[in-house]
Amino acid sequence: FSPHSLEKMTVLIDLRDHDTWSNPTPKQSLPFIQIVVKLLGDYYPERMKRTIIFPLPKAATMIWNLVKRVFLEKNMVKKIVVIGASS
Repeated sequence: FSPHSLEKMTVLIDLRDHDTWSNPTPKQSLPFIQIVVKLLGDYYPERMKRTIIFPLPKAATMIWNLVKRVFLEKNMVKKIVVIGASS
C-alpha cells in the first residue's frame, strides 16, 4: 500500500486444522490476532475494512462477545467479524 492510497484491506485469519495442513489452536493464535488487529487499528485505522476470524470455537465466540465491548472501540468492533465453528 502506498501511504497516499485510499485502498481498504480485509484480513482473513483462518484457524481451521486439516489433514494436509496444521494451524495453531485458537488459544495459541490469540497473541497473533491481537497484534494484527492492534497494528491495523493503530497504524491503518481508516484502511482496515474488515478482519475476519474463523472458525472460532463456541466457547471462544462467547468470550469474544463478552469482552469486545470492554477492550475495543465501537468503530473497531464493527470491523471485526468472528465466525463460529460449526458443531
